[in-house]
Amino acid sequence: MGVIRTACSAAIPTSRSAFAQPASALLLAGLLVTTAPSAMPAAAQTSPLPPVMRSTAAPLRLAPGEETTIVLEENLTTGYAWRLDTASGAPSCVVITDLGHQQRGGNAPAIGAAGLHRWKLRAQSVCHADLRFVYQRPWEQHPVREHLVSVDVR
Repeated sequence: MGVIRTACSAAIPTSRSAFAQPASALLLAGLLVTTAPSAMPAAAQTSPLPPVMRSTAAPLRLAPGEETTIVLEENLTTGYAWRLDTASGAPSCVVITDLGHQQRGGNAPAIGAAGLHRWKLRAQSVCHADLRFVYQRPWEQHPVREHLVSVDVR
């Protein structure tokens, strides 16, 4: 059986039978875990927020009483879902109805396949509203995507 010396002077066996033993496997796993962070530059060890992918729809122009639908692709199996961000308040001149998630496909959709999330917008009165939809997991504080829609009711 051969031995490989690592930078931290630990011996790692090179024969296949040695890796079948639990102690050898634990030693190897411990080396990977303990040496990985120190191999990274200090700047890379901090975890900044991931960039948010932004998309902006063409402005919607609606007459009072007119309806339209906003459709965004989502994959619920990843934990991510679209939601309307109402942190700045819901617009009073546009009624927004969340129609929920709809799977794509026929009778038997593919497991893990993406679907569509829909919202119905109904213009009530003359105004301007900026809508922000965010794509995030419920337990995370920051979205990974956002979709902005500007609505003009005239």
